[in-house]
Amino acid sequence: IALAPAARQALPWPLAQEALCFLGSPMVALGLGALLTIPLLRRRPGSAEGLIGEALRLGGSILCITAAGGAFGEVIARSGLVGAITAQAPGLAALGLLFPYLIAALLKTALGSATVSITITATLLGPASDPGSLLCALGLGSAALAPWCVMAMGAGAIMITHANGSFFWMVAGLCHLTPRLCYLSQSLLTVVSSVAALAAVLLGAALSGAA
Repeated sequence: IALAPAARQALPWPLAQEALCFLGSPMVALGLGALLTIPLLRRRPGSAEGLIGEALRLGGSILCITAAGGAFGEVIARSGLVGAITAQAPGLAALGLLFPYLIAALLKTALGSATVSITITATLLGPASDPGSLLCALGLGSAALAPWCVMAMGAGAIMITHANGSFFWMVAGLCHLTPRLCYLSQSLLTVVSSVAALAAVLLGAALSGAA
């Protein structure tokens, strides 16, 4: 997957470029990876059906959350909310990188899922390559600012972790913490991490001349 984007630039042979791009597409690469792991099942105790079922049980919720976040983001994008925000873009543009951070942080706080919040925020802002996207309307679509915008969304998506998110309960279970202790430790630290990440993004953007 990592080599596919560079294939068109690095290889002089069109056939090799197409082959690497095909093999590097996420669906093909992940499918091949799953097939290559099948021989390893013989070395693990238990039946293959049981191991595959356990893998699906653990990974199924992540897939469902990601798919639900993408679907919810698309619903919001088609609901007219993006148009309403775009109409206020001249005033909101003054927020700069704070805007994607605040949207991701609000969604994370409301929903509890970092994956869903960053997926919805990215869907709302739209691609930097689309001049009509909210990202471009806010003046964040340039090649210099777009990477910092992504990092600002990531900083917002790690805002307070609480009982609405599965990660909260996973940490509580693995560390044998009560919900109260988890709020005093994990939740507080994720707030500090989010604010610190935002400060680092703003400082980095300022030092690089992007903002």
